[in-house]
Amino acid sequence: MRNAPSVLIPVGRSRWGAAVLAAAWLAGWGVLLAWRWQVPTSGDWAGLSGAQATMALMLGVTGVFAFVSHRRTRTGWLDGDGRSWCWTTAQGDCEAQVNVMGDWQRVILVRLIPADGSGAQWLWLVSHSGPEHWRAVRRALYFRGAREAPPDGMAATP
Repeated sequence: MRNAPSVLIPVGRSRWGAAVLAAAWLAGWGVLLAWRWQVPTSGDWAGLSGAQATMALMLGVTGVFAFVSHRRTRTGWLDGDGRSWCWTTAQGDCEAQVNVMGDWQRVILVRLIPADGSGAQWLWLVSHSGPEHWRAVRRALYFRGAREAPPDGMAATP
């Protein structure tokens, strides 16, 4: 029977997370510029139609929200053994459920759901934050627990 390794990995603000937010935001501006270029307007605010001006306003608001959200990312330590996880920050620690939402080999996006009900968080785990333990982190994230013993007289299948 195999067990997942115990791991402890530092988690903080991620350049990957910032890059994804920035890329999505810039793509939105690209769409707005393409829309502005293709659709003639009546010369409303800054030469934009009402819908285009609304989109520009929403892009501005989401850009500020994304920036503030990224700056407020809590840093801490994620400690786990594949069965249970503990999220430790300056505010304390708590048990948490960790779900892998995206895996790009050297970067993993996880959704952390604290057991205390404080709200889900998205964390970017990156290999350079703990390179000597990265393979163990990946094994612990994907560990599904021990298999049940087969009934008496039956052989276990691999």
